[in-house]
This record gives sequence, structure tokens and C-alpha cells, in this order.
Amino acid sequence: MKKQSVLLIAIIVLIASGCQNKNTAAPDTQEKPPVNEEQNTPEKPQNPEPKQEMKVVENEAFKITSPIPEQTVDGSFILEGQARVFEASFQYRLEDGHNVLAEGHIMADAGAPEWGNFKVEITYTGATSPHAVLTIFEGSPKDGSPQHELHIPLTIQTYE
Repeated sequence: MKKQSVLLIAIIVLIASGCQNKNTAAPDTQEKPPVNEEQNTPEKPQNPEPKQEMKVVENEAFKITSPIPEQTVDGSFILEGQARVFEASFQYRLEDGHNVLAEGHIMADAGAPEWGNFKVEITYTGATSPHAVLTIFEGSPKDGSPQHELHIPLTIQTYE
């Protein structure tokens, strides 16, 4: 009698386990319609314009997008880019090889370790040469000496 009870319980367990829903998906036997690539591809412009790469002059503290090296300037120009400097403060100096044409301080909108954006117009007078160099630098918090200097050569259009 015991054997029959055990056998009966085993059969019930097997039947019950076979009836459980195991969420196994049956293979999809339905045929899918062919995919038309033209329908799924976004339209391409007839005459795509070539992408203009923004030239960047950079070092570990500055990424300058304007002016670009050898740019011709006449009386003023825009200095624009990003700086990662202590307290968001740095300096610039424009020289023509003989004279300091302009110099000053600039504040970015964020200090290190973030990259802060800035945009300022630099105006100068008294150029005596067609060649100039814009130097951007961070003053050392210790002694004020220039750090992370970045030199951008420029061409002066009107000079004496």
C-alpha cells in the first residue's frame, strides 16, 4: 500500500509540474514581411554642406576658438574660448615685438576644475609691426608669475 501511495504522489507531482506555465516563448514561425530600407532610412539632404571644423588653439588651461592663428586683425578682435584656471581669472597680453599693445584681466564663468566660458573684445592701438602675438596666461597664486602660457600669432592689418 505504501508503494502505491508513493507512486501515486509521484505521478501527481509529475503531472502538476508539467502543467505549469514556464513562460517559454515558442519560436516565431510566422513569416515577417520584408523590410524596405528606404522607409526606415532618414532622408539625406541632396547637397549636404561640408562641416566646418572649429579650429581650437589649446593647452592644459585654455581652449581658444577665436582668434585663430595668423588671423588678420585691425584695431580690435574677439577673444573667445574656455579656461580651466584658479578662481576663473586669467590675463592676456598683445605684443607686436616692440610694444605691448593691450593687456588685461579676464574672468571666465567658472573656475577650475571646471571649464569656464569667456568672450571679450580686445582693442589695441600703436602697432608698429604687421606681426603680433597674443599671450594668454594664468598668474601663479604663489608669486604672480605666468603659468600655462598660450601664444597665438596674429597679423596686424594697419600699423605705423
